[in-house]
Amino acid sequence: MGLILALLAFGLVFLIGSTGGRGGASGPTVQYVVASRDLQIREQITKDDVVLAPFSQDPAAGKGYTRLDDVAKSGFIAEVGIAKGQPLSSNILAKSGDVVTGAQPAFLPIPQGFVAITIPTGEQQGVAGYIQAGDYINIIATISTSAFGTSTATPKTVVKTVYTNLHVLRLGPSTGTVQAAGSASQQGSQSGGVASSMTVVLTECDAEYLNWLQGAAQMKYTLGSYKDYQPQDTKVDSTCANASAAKGVGPTQINARWGFTNT
Repeated sequence: MGLILALLAFGLVFLIGSTGGRGGASGPTVQYVVASRDLQIREQITKDDVVLAPFSQDPAAGKGYTRLDDVAKSGFIAEVGIAKGQPLSSNILAKSGDVVTGAQPAFLPIPQGFVAITIPTGEQQGVAGYIQAGDYINIIATISTSAFGTSTATPKTVVKTVYTNLHVLRLGPSTGTVQAAGSASQQGSQSGGVASSMTVVLTECDAEYLNWLQGAAQMKYTLGSYKDYQPQDTKVDSTCANASAAKGVGPTQINARWGFTNT
């Protein structure tokens, strides 16, 4: 009799556990839209990026979607990074990628061995404001060879791409706002037109080169497809491991690096 009761108890526990949905409660389940892969901030969401998964209750507290087309055909982009399997909800999706900058951390996310430097930008210089935090940009310098003291030759104007895949950390000045842990999530947004400055990541050595070029050349930025991004700030640069490695630059070092007078 004891063995029979034990088997019945085990079966009852198994039955109760097997009827609960992913929401953690028992009862009927509903299919909700979740990410089928990891999505990056400001990435466009398509039909290939979403699937349905069963939950016993709305996993997004009333803000979840139950139809794939409601997400896949609405032109949504991710306001934050979204993990594979995470339910999609109206509070983490946006209609326009132009306004999404992501949550602002207390400290700038500068990788070890790198520094942040702020450079000027504008509508014509900075791709009409489409460059956003998290993008990787290229810099084109337009300069006269007279800047390198080539008095024996007729000066000419040279245009060269001097930097590629510079990580953009921020647009515009800091707001000075630090969000306390556990407080309600607030999404930052760019407003008031095109920003007049960008903060990018590079080594201290490259910062010296860039600072010299800013004073002698005209600078413009280009923005490629996010699929072509090749981040340079993922590990310490052995040629310039920290700020102490920067030894100063002048026309000779600039010309030796990019060969402006050889073009």
